[in-house]
Amino acid sequence: MPVMFDEATSDCRPDQRDPLALIDADEDVRFLHSLGDTILSDWREKRIWAARGGPVGPGRKPIPARAPINPRTGRLAHVDKPETFGTYDEAVARQAKWPDDEDRQPGVGIVLGPHEGDGLIRAALDLDNVTSWKGEALREIIERFNSHTEMSPSGTGVRVIFTITQETLDALDGQGRTISAGKHVEIALKVKGFVTVTGQPGPKGSAYGVVNTMTTEDVLWLIEDLAPRWKAAQGAADAAEAGDTPERVKDRSGSGCGFPVVGALLREGLDADDVAEVMAAGLDSPEVRKAHPGLWDALDASVQEDAEEACEWWARTDERQRKRCIDKHLREIEARLQNLVETFGDAPEKEDEESGQDGESFLEWMNRNFAWVGGSGQNKIAVLDRRPWLFWNETTFTSFCKSLPKVGKKNAGNWWLEHPKRRTHKRGLGFDPTGEGDPDYLNVWGGWGVEPDPDGDCSMILEYIYNILAEGRQDYGDYIISWLADIVQNVERKPGVALVLRGLQGVGKDTLVQIMKPIIGAQHIVEFAKQEQITARFNANLERALLVHGAEAFYAGSKSTYSTLKALITSDEVLIERKGVDSYMAKSYFRAVFTSNETWVVPVTRDQRRFAVFDVQSTRKDDTEYWEAFYDHIKNGGAAAFLHYLLTWETPEGINLKKPPRTVGLTEQKLLSLQGIERWWREVLFSAEVPGSEGFTDGESPWEASSVRVPCEEVRQSFEAWLRGHRHQGDPLDPREFGKQLSQMCPTMRKVRGGTRKTGRVWQYALPDLDTCRKQFAEFLRVPEEHDIWGSEDDGPDDGDDGDDDREEEG
Repeated sequence: MPVMFDEATSDCRPDQRDPLALIDADEDVRFLHSLGDTILSDWREKRIWAARGGPVGPGRKPIPARAPINPRTGRLAHVDKPETFGTYDEAVARQAKWPDDEDRQPGVGIVLGPHEGDGLIRAALDLDNVTSWKGEALREIIERFNSHTEMSPSGTGVRVIFTITQETLDALDGQGRTISAGKHVEIALKVKGFVTVTGQPGPKGSAYGVVNTMTTEDVLWLIEDLAPRWKAAQGAADAAEAGDTPERVKDRSGSGCGFPVVGALLREGLDADDVAEVMAAGLDSPEVRKAHPGLWDALDASVQEDAEEACEWWARTDERQRKRCIDKHLREIEARLQNLVETFGDAPEKEDEESGQDGESFLEWMNRNFAWVGGSGQNKIAVLDRRPWLFWNETTFTSFCKSLPKVGKKNAGNWWLEHPKRRTHKRGLGFDPTGEGDPDYLNVWGGWGVEPDPDGDCSMILEYIYNILAEGRQDYGDYIISWLADIVQNVERKPGVALVLRGLQGVGKDTLVQIMKPIIGAQHIVEFAKQEQITARFNANLERALLVHGAEAFYAGSKSTYSTLKALITSDEVLIERKGVDSYMAKSYFRAVFTSNETWVVPVTRDQRRFAVFDVQSTRKDDTEYWEAFYDHIKNGGAAAFLHYLLTWETPEGINLKKPPRTVGLTEQKLLSLQGIERWWREVLFSAEVPGSEGFTDGESPWEASSVRVPCEEVRQSFEAWLRGHRHQGDPLDPREFGKQLSQMCPTMRKVRGGTRKTGRVWQYALPDLDTCRKQFAEFLRVPEEHDIWGSEDDGPDDGDDGDDDREEEG
């Protein structure tokens, strides 16, 4: 039986009352010595140990902190060379020779792989960031494996060390050994490499000191049973905490990120060697752009988004896993092509004979399944039998056509290439969701992603829109649905208004985009996560977009971002810039949705019509169970039913997409966007203090109850003093322009002559009472009467500050 930790043995083990209580990292080496009799005691004399990376002697390059060090020579140990490892005592002795270094954690470790004498294989299970795990997965693994368990060097993970048989290893062939949920949470099954042995006991109740041999059933249980359950629980919980959705928590494992990118490269006509070179160099690298012109721009936006992390996965995975990935996609392509051959029918015996199955001529069959595509620097043959398409060079195409019957004495591919009526798109790929574009382009738009279902149920989606997004108001909900319906009913005509969804993390503000993703197609949705992505020079992904989603990416005070946003939302054309290609104008079909938990999201002027701002309700915040059911609803017919709902939707009377609702959220964006004299005047009205001097009142009543008279120059000087205390709020105004702008915000203000014996007769502003001034300013901003923009005097204006403004300077 393995040594199990429990209360009875707590006197010889560190305090484990907290399930994840850790040992101080500074005690690593001392603790290893103290556990010398128990820590993997059966393996102490086996030559499988190495010291953890550190200094290697004068004149030599330092070794990375996690690398294995040969206990005898102090040089780098190699996992494929058993002679470079030593015993446990030798590794500890080598470690003890090194001076303390704050940048290096001490330790020793073992090499995984074939075990001496018994035919077993040493293996390890790395469980990263267990402190953030949800559910019972950690406890299930500890109980099922029941083998030596300890905390990882980082103190945030758990490592289980065990052995397996060769039969179990063979059963793992083709199975993914890294399961990820999110970017930094994963379960990794390792059968090769070097792992540190910390000696830090694992969670309470875990085995310690003795290693068990796991059965094939145990290991497959981990991969096929526990892993999917763990990913679902982890994804839903992480999504709720991040204000995200389960659909947006991406799987960054090989199968979740790297595999799709490799598949996309193979479909673009690259062979296995080309794929390896591209993944090693980086899909968007200068070398790849030179060797494969047009490749990057041909990839879907979702592939481009995952490219960097896919290449990182490629770099850290072994050759066997890379080959498995490529072979998997090649098998799929082979099966697809075999199916295509089976639909071929009989080729004509002569070139001018056009008879095939189901009345379709041979040429028609070829043109339905293939197209010659130019315009990208390298001519390609597109294989169109199903999506995603394949793209071949002519050599690959004619090689495939050897599996087809000849036409007369000619290869079917050569016959088709030479035929004057072959399907040809000489200008390359294009995007036209109207289906009425230039035939010289091969239209990548393939229609809506789901079939509209008139009998389906989309009640949960409608409830979400009306009650969570639309604040429970019918008119707001009608506007949002009308905006979405306009995408599918009038795809060629943009409304010129973007949706802005503002809310706390975990309330579901990103969910609207996830509803539309299966309808529009992920390849036609572009997501911006950083502000600089909006203004980036190269933007080819926008050419095929129907929806642009900016998630937490926008700073409303940026002038450069604002001008770009304005063009994205309203313009019918977009300037497309690709690397190494002259820029050109393309038709713009995309709408924009911005989501954020910031108070100030977008710049809004008093007469703006570009943003429809809604405050997302928190009624389902962090409700994991609800969101799991919601996404099941989308997947299981909800999206198809909602597409039908949108296609048949009739915009209610009173809803005009070009006139977004005047919501409280929109009003707040206006107030937060005020600058210069408008912002100053609002602060004056909020403070209820007459600008300039104490002023001349009609009688002795305060400004709240009567009009006031204030010397014009003193009012203007008050504004200039405010400007000096607030950066980037514009320049001082001359008296004429100042008076003009002030009268626009307070139209009943009069300019009169008056004064006292002391001051003499001077020009004064006769301001109406405070309440009138405030009402007129609200009317100037086009703020509905029911919106209270003044609040309590104790609150202070919500857009004010202490004089340090970080918005960009005008001009």
